[in-house]
Amino acid sequence: MTPTLADPLRHLAMPDLEAELADAENCLWTTCDGAKRFDISDDAAFNCGGLGLTRMKVQGNSYRPDVSGAFVLVLGLWHPFEPGPDCPFDGEPTLVDLLAFDPRRPSVWWHRIGQRDHVIGDWQVGTGPCRTHTTPLSWLQADCRGSVNLGALERWRAAA
Repeated sequence: MTPTLADPLRHLAMPDLEAELADAENCLWTTCDGAKRFDISDDAAFNCGGLGLTRMKVQGNSYRPDVSGAFVLVLGLWHPFEPGPDCPFDGEPTLVDLLAFDPRRPSVWWHRIGQRDHVIGDWQVGTGPCRTHTTPLSWLQADCRGSVNLGALERWRAAA
């Protein structure tokens, strides 16, 4: 059998983000009995786009799941997060990345595949008062009201 070009590149395939998020969600509810131990309401955990708990190892600004790694919270990043009548995107929301962070150090986070410049929460910031959070954890603890501009915060952290 002649090897194809895809064979040696098999390890470079995109991760199954939905399966990873589902595993992390299951771990959160079976290991911790929900997100309350992190001061996150059940409503926020269910309405945030997917919240879970996983073990991971850091690889630069990204992470990879690893059973011997540290426990972190994982949040699903969707495009668009909350489609509305004025949303320029017509189609189903798509899971574009996962964001992992340690609740003890919420100002540091890692992307699964590196999707930058993402805003979680209220995407229509110009339609009225919108609280901007500095960490994904503070957004979750505020019952997902407001937004977190991950890209702007990452650029600010890099410049500091």
